[in-house]
Amino acid sequence: MDNNSFRIQINNPILINPVNKQYEQISSAIQNIFPMNTEYLIFYWNRIPIRLEYKYDLCVIFDDILYMLKAVTSDLKGQWRVGWGSDSFRGEWKMKWDQNILRINSRWDSIIGEHVDSLNRANVIELDLTTFICEWKILLNKIIESFDKNEIVITKEMELLKLMLELENKIPQFGKLYNHLN
Repeated sequence: MDNNSFRIQINNPILINPVNKQYEQISSAIQNIFPMNTEYLIFYWNRIPIRLEYKYDLCVIFDDILYMLKAVTSDLKGQWRVGWGSDSFRGEWKMKWDQNILRINSRWDSIIGEHVDSLNRANVIELDLTTFICEWKILLNKIIESFDKNEIVITKEMELLKLMLELENKIPQFGKLYNHLN
């Protein structure tokens, strides 16, 4: 088990203050408040960096992140499969957890950069479930703060918005790179 096998680095992406403040979906709001040319969101998988664009990758996978986090925070033991569907973050995670140990078997099809083969060779991570969950808090916090700063209103996906807020509140602390903010 390696509790350093998964990290999230949010960096400091530029925010656009859009004219439109109301969006039906969270993904539409994300796509409209982050510009195309800004800092990347970075996941580290077995210490291999994976760059994601806020504007295009995150808006496509964000709902899946929320449903995944709901699953792993709701049951002490379980399984979950997530298919990441962005053109530049495409793959599958098969997750299994028990006794606060999480194991993810991954398959990587497409990412930004040249690391697909390396990721597929290092496709398994096993770590403390709480460590994994805490890594996501900073990203949820970033999206919530970005919505608040831009006075974004979600008009249709109220349950998903509620889930995002509940998860951010439920996760006990920020992950390793941001634990100084706890």
